[in-house]
Amino acid sequence: MPVIDIDTWKLLTEWAKIVGAMAVFLIGLWQYSKAQKWKRREFIASHIKEFEGDRKIQLAMTMLDWNDRELYFPSEASRDPIPVRVDDGLLCGALLPHEAANGYYPNEALIRDCIDHFLEMLVRLENFLEAKLIKLEELRPYISYWIRLVSGQMAGWHRPEVHTLLLNYIQKYGFAGAGRLIEQFGYNPIPPQTAIDEAVNRTVEERSRHVWQTGSDSVSQPPVP
Repeated sequence: MPVIDIDTWKLLTEWAKIVGAMAVFLIGLWQYSKAQKWKRREFIASHIKEFEGDRKIQLAMTMLDWNDRELYFPSEASRDPIPVRVDDGLLCGALLPHEAANGYYPNEALIRDCIDHFLEMLVRLENFLEAKLIKLEELRPYISYWIRLVSGQMAGWHRPEVHTLLLNYIQKYGFAGAGRLIEQFGYNPIPPQTAIDEAVNRTVEERSRHVWQTGSDSVSQPPVP
């Protein structure tokens, strides 16, 4: 067995200390990274739970996920909810830009309020991404389905005018963060102007012939400017 002189032994001892320190550092770094990942996931989950607890966001999600369904909107004047049959025609009317709508019917105003809440949720999530509080891949399981719906990637859910007018709504009414979030998921948040014009014209034409209903009571008054 070879004899190790004292200088070599000291050198080996120092290297052993360095390797040990590096091992402790790497283990600590791995534990920290794992803890941070869990914290980010808890952060996302808590905010998604908060958003989904908002009745208006719930209604917006239902409108995007379904078509031709009776929904119950919260009333500011009564404890009783307001029943509204929401189909693509009504949804398109609510998403019209102001200059084309020339005012909104009560049912349309209820829908716009819910859409605003939903888009504000997307803006906040994009703000979290921009601030590096969360990562896109961590957010994806919670929101990718809704991003696909908004951007018109779910064929057959709604007619194309709904998605065109909704994307135009995002650009027109200051929800730029929602547009950036859609883009980060790989979709184009800006529809062609020709598609917007066609969607607006068709909706305005159909809207003029539509009989507006709130439950069983016909709404005959003109749109509110």
